Amino acid sequence: MRELKDADELQRLLDEVIFLRQETLRAISAHELSENPAGDCFIHMCHALSTKISRQRLDKQMHEVIETMKRAGIVAKAR
Repeated sequence: MRELKDADELQRLLDEVIFLRQETLRAISAHELSENPAGDCFIHMCHALSTKISRQRLDKQMHEVIETMKRAGIVAKAR
């Protein structure tokens, strides 16, 4: 149950980061980005964070699939 709660929280955070990144991109022009390194840094940090959260979620899902396959005897268990 804790894992499900963690996954829900990660999804909520990912949605928030994506929203903030989109709002920032709408609010500033490419010219402003080139003149303001903080804005560019923020966009890159949002992208990195969303990538990390997505990767963690994918890793968890792949682990669940492998465990299900092991229980079903489709994949040999590690020794």
